[in-house]
Amino acid sequence: MRDRVKQLGKLLLQGAVSGALIFWLVSNRDLRQQLEPALAHADWVWLIAAFLVYGAVEFLGAIRWQLFLRAFGFRLSWWDATRILLIGIFFNTLLPGLIAGDALRAMYLSKRFAGKAADAVLVVFVERLFGLIGLIVAGASMILWRYRWLHLSAITGHLTDLTLVVVGIGLVAAVVCLLARQRLSPTRARNYRLGSGVLLVALLTTVAAHLCYAGSFYCSGEAFASYGPTASCLDMLAITPIVNTFTSLPISFSGIGVRESLLQVFLNDLCGVPIGVAVLIGSLGFVIRALWAVLGCVFLASCHRLQWREWTEQLLGHRETHPAQASDHAAFGELCRQRGSARSIREST
Repeated sequence: MRDRVKQLGKLLLQGAVSGALIFWLVSNRDLRQQLEPALAHADWVWLIAAFLVYGAVEFLGAIRWQLFLRAFGFRLSWWDATRILLIGIFFNTLLPGLIAGDALRAMYLSKRFAGKAADAVLVVFVERLFGLIGLIVAGASMILWRYRWLHLSAITGHLTDLTLVVVGIGLVAAVVCLLARQRLSPTRARNYRLGSGVLLVALLTTVAAHLCYAGSFYCSGEAFASYGPTASCLDMLAITPIVNTFTSLPISFSGIGVRESLLQVFLNDLCGVPIGVAVLIGSLGFVIRALWAVLGCVFLASCHRLQWREWTEQLLGHRETHPAQASDHAAFGELCRQRGSARSIREST
């Protein structure tokens, strides 16, 4: 009961922050006047391109997910692996701030592979943590490359420095969490084929996903090129890691409000993008992700091992746990603790 009240309070606080930021944005008269004409000038070809480019982010995430599945001994077809990944994305988008999608993936694996609940938790944890580390490294590299440009404005410079501090803390926490919590015996560790080839491919897919993520925002910006100045792809590569850092913190409802506010500041101050267009670019970022998450909702209906009622009841604690399920739930509890320690920044998959 206490946990549910705590979760509810957290969601209410996040909703209040998002609501306050959205109210602050729309209270700007100039912004409101720019929204309608900007949408009227939108190029739908570029918007469709933004949707498809973001799809590449999820595709690359599916490749990394499959790599780790096979390294940990889980044999799933590409279709099943991608489907359960999209279902997880759907739950993470529906229930922001929680680890619903990650715990669901662990539940699916534990149901399909009996007796491997602990391994199911571990593969989800390692995949997410490695993706987090890869994105931290890629994002920090782009920020440092454009460091002087990001400091052309006082406020963007302060936000950039704060981002580097948060990224540094996140990287240290991720590495420490991985070393401290994953106490594998030498015999068990040899059963996992986490060779340098697997790690290298996983790192490359993570970096490529970051490039595609920034490319999606670039395409969204180009959709409004006829209305005013736009940001270059290189500019977006430097800005999106900063935006991701703050939207990943559990301070808002799925980053709503924070994303739009930050893009308004960075795109307007550094690139001259109209504030209305900058806010639209941020909103489109969430809408595009939500549209891809809808596919996860569709796939959930066809997944016989994970029914909506069963999953939500177990997640929210509204049904009694059968003794045979105790080990699985203990594993999910461990996943929650691990993800809570490592979640300073999040990855799109």
